[in-house]
Amino acid sequence: MARYNLCLQISFASFFAVLVLLVRAQDQSGFVSIDCGIPDDSSYNDETTDIKYISDAAFVESGTIHSIDPKFQTSSLDKQFQSVRSFPEGKRNCYDVQPPQGKGFKYLIRTRFMYGNYDNLGKAPEFDLYLGVNLWDSVTIDNATTIVTKEIIHTLRSDHVHVCLVDKDRGIPFLSVLELRLLKSDTYETPYDSMMLFKRWDLGGLGNLPIRYKDDVFDRIWIPLRFPKYKIFNASLTIDSNNNNGFQPARSVMNTATSPEDLSQDIILYWEPLDPTWKYYVYMHFAEVVELPSNETREFTVLLNKKSINMSVFSPRYLYTDTLFVQNPVSGPKLEFLLKRTAKSTLPPIINAIETYRVNEFLQSPTDQQDVHSIMMIKSNYRVKKNWLGDPCAPGRYPWKDINCSYVGNEPPRIVSVNLSLSGLAGEIDPTFSNLTSIQKLDLSNNNLTGKVPNFLGNLHNLTELNLEGNKLTGALPAKLLERSRSGLLSLRFDGNPDLCVSASCQNPDLKTKKSVYIIPVVVSVAGVLGLVLAITLFLLYKKRHQSGGSHSVRTGPLDTTKRYYKYSKVVKVTNNFERILGQGGFGIVYHGVLNDDQVAVKILSESSAQGYKEFRAEVELLLRVHHKNLTALIGYCNEGKKMALIYEFMANGTLGDYLSGKKSYVLSWEERLQISLDAAQGLEYLHNGCKPPIVQRDVKPANILIDEKLQAKIADFGLSRSVALDGNNQDTTAVAGTIGYLDPEYQSTQKLSEKSDVYSFGVVLLEVVTGQPVIARSRTTAENIHITDWVESLLSTGDIRGIVDPKLGERFDAGSAWKITEVAMACASSSSKHRPTMSQVVAELKESVSRAIGAGGYSGASSSFTTEPAMSASDSGMFPQASESEAYPLSHIDYIIGRRLEAAVSVRKLTPLPWLFYPLDQLSATGRFPELKNHRIFYSRDGWLLVRDYYYPSGFFLNPFTRERIKLPSGLGYYLAFSVAPTSTSCVVISLKQLCDKSSIVIDTWRPGENVWTKHCFENPLTECKWTLCVFSNGMFYWLSAYGYLGVFNPSRETWNILPVKPCPADFARPVLMTEHEGDIYVMYTSNRSDQPVFKLNLENKIWEEKRDFGGLTVFSSYPASLTRAGLSAEERDIIYERLSLHYSFSNDKSFFCPPILSRTIAWMDPPHNLNF
Repeated sequence: MARYNLCLQISFASFFAVLVLLVRAQDQSGFVSIDCGIPDDSSYNDETTDIKYISDAAFVESGTIHSIDPKFQTSSLDKQFQSVRSFPEGKRNCYDVQPPQGKGFKYLIRTRFMYGNYDNLGKAPEFDLYLGVNLWDSVTIDNATTIVTKEIIHTLRSDHVHVCLVDKDRGIPFLSVLELRLLKSDTYETPYDSMMLFKRWDLGGLGNLPIRYKDDVFDRIWIPLRFPKYKIFNASLTIDSNNNNGFQPARSVMNTATSPEDLSQDIILYWEPLDPTWKYYVYMHFAEVVELPSNETREFTVLLNKKSINMSVFSPRYLYTDTLFVQNPVSGPKLEFLLKRTAKSTLPPIINAIETYRVNEFLQSPTDQQDVHSIMMIKSNYRVKKNWLGDPCAPGRYPWKDINCSYVGNEPPRIVSVNLSLSGLAGEIDPTFSNLTSIQKLDLSNNNLTGKVPNFLGNLHNLTELNLEGNKLTGALPAKLLERSRSGLLSLRFDGNPDLCVSASCQNPDLKTKKSVYIIPVVVSVAGVLGLVLAITLFLLYKKRHQSGGSHSVRTGPLDTTKRYYKYSKVVKVTNNFERILGQGGFGIVYHGVLNDDQVAVKILSESSAQGYKEFRAEVELLLRVHHKNLTALIGYCNEGKKMALIYEFMANGTLGDYLSGKKSYVLSWEERLQISLDAAQGLEYLHNGCKPPIVQRDVKPANILIDEKLQAKIADFGLSRSVALDGNNQDTTAVAGTIGYLDPEYQSTQKLSEKSDVYSFGVVLLEVVTGQPVIARSRTTAENIHITDWVESLLSTGDIRGIVDPKLGERFDAGSAWKITEVAMACASSSSKHRPTMSQVVAELKESVSRAIGAGGYSGASSSFTTEPAMSASDSGMFPQASESEAYPLSHIDYIIGRRLEAAVSVRKLTPLPWLFYPLDQLSATGRFPELKNHRIFYSRDGWLLVRDYYYPSGFFLNPFTRERIKLPSGLGYYLAFSVAPTSTSCVVISLKQLCDKSSIVIDTWRPGENVWTKHCFENPLTECKWTLCVFSNGMFYWLSAYGYLGVFNPSRETWNILPVKPCPADFARPVLMTEHEGDIYVMYTSNRSDQPVFKLNLENKIWEEKRDFGGLTVFSSYPASLTRAGLSAEERDIIYERLSLHYSFSNDKSFFCPPILSRTIAWMDPPHNLNF
């Protein structure tokens, strides 16, 4: 197990440093404070912090400014949130900030967002936030008044800070505030350039407002947090936090501390990361705020996950700040810090503040710095009016407009194409173009360029296209340009320059290029000669080929001739004369090689390969422009006559197919299989979403998934890959290509190629990973060949995942993630492409499965939120339920269902069909998609909306789990008892409410989703009791059921309320627990003293409840113990169901929500389209 050393940071600053800090506290040196959306050249000082904010106009070249809705511009709202800059144009828009201290300095960078309904659309957006070329975080805003803050500590690698907003087609990105704060270089020291703030808490803070500058010299924002049953201590004297501690937490933060009331208790602070591989740094700040008597002692040790970290006993010093921090990052499914008092200590531990940061490993390389500097100089010199801010090439899916780049291996991207046509350029051709040494295409046409064509253009050896048309250039074309043009290496266009002439004609003024008639004969003559030479050459080649029996086609068009080209003699040397064969395929043989002391794989094209050159060229062109950690990197290639070779990075562990087929004796563990699957999925996801236009690999199979020495997987073999049109018109004019068993049947029949073809193939690969079975095998019963999808489908109905998972794994796998991956795979392998998920959705599900498997199958899942109430002891670990160590039932897969029958979705052995689904709220919130559900209670409606109510306060909201739409409940509604949703979006959502102050009335509120309008209805309640508990929609009416069987009816079209004279149920039925509608009839399930759990059908004609026993062959499975016994479960199994699924008979204190209908085999809202991430 890795050991984590906790360091004690106690630094003493010099008197000079203190003076510097005091000066900085006054002039805000090192601060850059930008209010986005205020007018150009305007500024102001914040009334609370006195920080000077300036306009963002000088830092951005796009976007529009707006003020938020006046109703949100309250006196308590900070001024910087009253305006925003939004970006309706372009996918990526960037701010470019050059702080006074640039490259090598450490900054706290903070962005803040408040929607404020500035666009009057009433729909908060969701978008991505990038720092430079790397994803910083996603921005999700709940409502108009929510303030979202994203903060990161980053060491600058250049003099520019680029903060970019990327449109995800989920609303228009915007920004309210951008702040930079210079930090001391010797604080927050890690091997990583970036750490994203997770939480920063002022523990035991006295107020409710955050603390920041001037209390904090670095303007960190400290959020107060108080724990129940904890004491708060307040220092009578000021804590010295600035002079003796390099981190310098705010003095007002350090002046307060918190400690358990129980003197014998320890402090436990923990959180459960959504991804157990995430790395965290934790900084805990301590100061003794009370002068202890001589007979009192406070000392403790700090443990991580209840394991000693070899730290000596720590005792906070009186009125001095000490900071304890982990020297190495910590990670895992649960991170628990225990402050444990020693036997000698008479007092419990104490803590003042804590900061937690998550490491952001920025892996994307920025564009070559010479290219960046050059293109920025060109932009500045010509005053180009384009949205050219941020990195020109990266991230790869968002390059600058009119800029194309190459992405080769792990090298920085290079600019290969610049289009400045019609850009208003004036003056001479800028010599800075000569620094773009990788440029292949340069278009300067239709501008106002003057002067001579410079000689340096002829020295750009990679330049293949140059367009100078429509300018005012003069003089002679450089000889090198003409020479390259005549040799076919350069496409040169220069018409429309009246005073420009070719060098041979410049000696005679009459031969100037004013009139194209003089050039045409020359060009035609040259073309004629070249055509004749070409014809003779082709004839000789044709004759020679037929004499030798060869059939290889003529190759047209130049491939890239950069430094990645190798001569055939070099290939022979690299492979040691083709000594060691690694494998063989349709393309040719793959050999082992050594290049520059690194192992490589060399694929040699077989001369007999009919499609060889076409595939060879396709693979070279693709790999020269794409790069991803999960795609094999092309190191070089050879194209010398018939000798063609591709040189790849060496993958030491062969292919995934080697392991699944048993060719390799090593058996991949379940966790390794999931990680390999995730790697491959990420590679495909990049091809589909990271490339423009998208690329379809077309031959996804285990043999094309290579594995390196660290068991990292990479997609290989791109000879069949094709780009697909963004408009969906993807008729494949070539022959359908792929491998039998993995080939998308829809693509095979229609010849319409799309990314979903790769999704199908990947689904088949996933099934092989899970089962260990070949893609096509002989049936054990019919002796016929059976496809793996049919084989798995036949086993799903048994509800036994062990019969599906590779038997070589034995019991060493997590059943929950196995269910999930099987469902994902079957969804991918759907015969219809419209029912398949995207690779982005597959990647998300695989990440969650990897997290679950690494966490040893913990049922309660993982949460991305830090627990706000510390545990009182080592045994009481907080709010999150702990998974039973003895769990042996596949219950954890219930959080993922894609169009499957309920009997395959929730099962303990063979409980089929289960009529409703019990879903623990902790599990739902722990998926990371719905953190807002924690500490809430849910009522569920068939038609997809959840009514979410706080456990302790009369507040809540509607949530659509598919669209993530949230509708806040109006204030003052009271206590929500039951609700339902009409099937159409224009109908009413109705809530039954109990008026706490008036039992003689019933209040119903309706909400029309299309209008987002609430209407309150008050009706007299003729009954002496008004405990209306259950609600259902049927035949255009909303029916409410009272605890004693009375039925209330609300007509939404007439807005009327009536009590039906329905005879109550017998007295031995204690209370109704479920109410549902099935085929127009209303059913209710009651608790009773009987051995079963009765179900009643409402007879509206006779106004009575009829007990229903025959349901047409459908099984009614209830939560009553007797029915569990009838299902053949042992007492232990029943206990597990009750314990794990938190079954309750009523809604009180219920941590689960019920999913009617009782009698339906499927649950409507659990059968969404596949583009919904639920």
